[in-house]
Amino acid sequence: MPKAAGQRITPDAAAQQIAQRYPGAEAIFLAGSIVRGEGTSTSDLDIVVVSTHDYKAPYRTSLILDQWPVELFVHTPESLERFFQQDIAARNPSLPQMCVEGTLMTPNVEAGDRIKSRAQALLDLGPPALEGADVLQYRYALTDLLSDLEGSVSAIETPFILHRLLTVAIEAYLAYHQAWSGRGKWLWRALLRANPAAAEQLAEALTADQANHTRQAVKHWIEKTVLTPLGGPLFEGYYLSASDTD
Repeated sequence: MPKAAGQRITPDAAAQQIAQRYPGAEAIFLAGSIVRGEGTSTSDLDIVVVSTHDYKAPYRTSLILDQWPVELFVHTPESLERFFQQDIAARNPSLPQMCVEGTLMTPNVEAGDRIKSRAQALLDLGPPALEGADVLQYRYALTDLLSDLEGSVSAIETPFILHRLLTVAIEAYLAYHQAWSGRGKWLWRALLRANPAAAEQLAEALTADQANHTRQAVKHWIEKTVLTPLGGPLFEGYYLSASDTD
């Protein structure tokens, strides 16, 4: 059983212990919900290590340190930039965000500031614009999923359809408005950050009293807030070449 918060070493002390495992690291950042002051009893420590001395990098690994769950993201300077670019292209900048908000745990302040500045510059540019082919794919996917939801008669299948539909819808909404996205709970938080009013409307739909009412309320929210701005439903005439999926 994990220790109570008061019985564990501090997050900084845990990060310093990790730093001892990576002598000569260019930069080590302690990040995550604990650093932001949003931690819970189950929160872990996210630690980004940038080092030229670890021949296995880049890699991600998890460990327990004095009852702290720790997620380690180990990179070389070159792989850090490559993964920065991958996150930006995916509109989910988790690694740049960790570096920007993270507390530097190594003495080379200049190196740490350089990494933070690079990450912040990428975040400031915002996510890439949604291209025409992506718009068509989102319209088709949402049309198909809305049809599945409308026709579902299975109490078991419906939640799975709804989960997938909400994921695609929020991703499409954020991409259309050139707002950063996320995964899991971070997808909801990204919507809340991008448009609190739209998020509140969706929350009301999801918390409707009756299951069928919830289904119709969510359907209405997606059609009005997401699908119509994208250009409306799309099924007949949709075409996707295999080369477009490479």
